[in-house]
Amino acid sequence: VVSTQSTGDLMRRMPTHNLSKHLGDLVDLCPKLTEELLSAVDQPLSVRRDDMKQKDFIVCDYNRDGESFRSPWSNIYYPYIEGYLPPIQLRTIEEELNKAFKDSVNRTHKEEEEWIAGLH
Repeated sequence: VVSTQSTGDLMRRMPTHNLSKHLGDLVDLCPKLTEELLSAVDQPLSVRRDDMKQKDFIVCDYNRDGESFRSPWSNIYYPYIEGYLPPIQLRTIEEELNKAFKDSVNRTHKEEEEWIAGLH
């Protein structure tokens, strides 16, 4: 009998440079353990492209539903599924925070450029 514990033990013994491939192989071998495996095994951050908004986004457990990931830019899952969507109030807060973060990053870059220009 294959369990989450035995697959976790196996993953801890696998070389980390192929972690995503090994995890995918285990999910293929034990599809009933997909949710447990994907939530239990820490994976390096990766990026997906939101085709609708033409922006990249980080994929992680916080925006995952099965094997799809929800873009914070368009609120669409990639690959597409009809997954959980946040309530409108939470979605509005998410959009406002994304805009505030973008504005903060832009302001920081502008200040750095001005500082570098002042050195010349």
